[in-house]
Formats: sequence, C-alpha cells, structure tokens
Amino acid sequence: EIAFYDVTRTGELLSRLSEDTQIIKNAATTNLSEALRNLATAFVGLAFMFATSWRLT
Repeated sequence: EIAFYDVTRTGELLSRLSEDTQIIKNAATTNLSEALRNLATAFVGLAFMFATSWRLT
C-alpha cells in the first residue's frame, strides 16, 4: 500500500484531496441547510396546528 504513494505524484494526491474535500463540504452544507429547513417547517406546522386547535393536536 505504501507503494501507491511512491507511484502517485504529489500533485495528483493534492488534487484528489482537494476535490474530495470540496465534495464533502458541498454535501454537508446541502444536508445541513435541508435539515434546518425541514425543522423550521415542522415547527411552523406544529405552531399552526396548536393555534388552530390545541385539542386536536
């Protein structure tokens, strides 16, 4: 496995690392944004349900 680093150029390794980091950053940002949006929607929905009829909620 160490031979991989002997054969692969430093620039290629840095390029792969940079690209993988960017992919993870984009995925994390998208997922966090979506999770916050869903949480806000659920909270507003529950608030609306309580305001409409707390007995049915």
